[in-house]
Amino acid sequence: MPPMASEVSSKPLLRGLTTGFGARWAVGVAQAETGLSKRLAPFSHISFLGYDPNPEPRTLGERIKAKRRREGLTLREVALRLEVDLGTVMAWEKDEVRKPFPRYVRLFEQFVEGV
Repeated sequence: MPPMASEVSSKPLLRGLTTGFGARWAVGVAQAETGLSKRLAPFSHISFLGYDPNPEPRTLGERIKAKRRREGLTLREVALRLEVDLGTVMAWEKDEVRKPFPRYVRLFEQFVEGV
């Protein structure tokens, strides 16, 4: 059985873990036991790296994708919610629709309202 996080800091051998699964496991357990993972600022690495993994959506397709991800929905769940084909949602999310039907424009605009 793996040691508890409180044991990790007290044992020199475990404290010396610096690479591989053991180190990640020990850090993860320590954060979970102390609640540290909840106190970390979300996306604190963005200012350090200068890269935002979730940029501000500009197109309707990007807004659809942002809304879907924020709500934790799959493409299939969005298609079922909007009562459209899965391929339709995929095409709109990729901004591949050249001649949109007005019905779909209204449908997707209502879905992303507030994004």
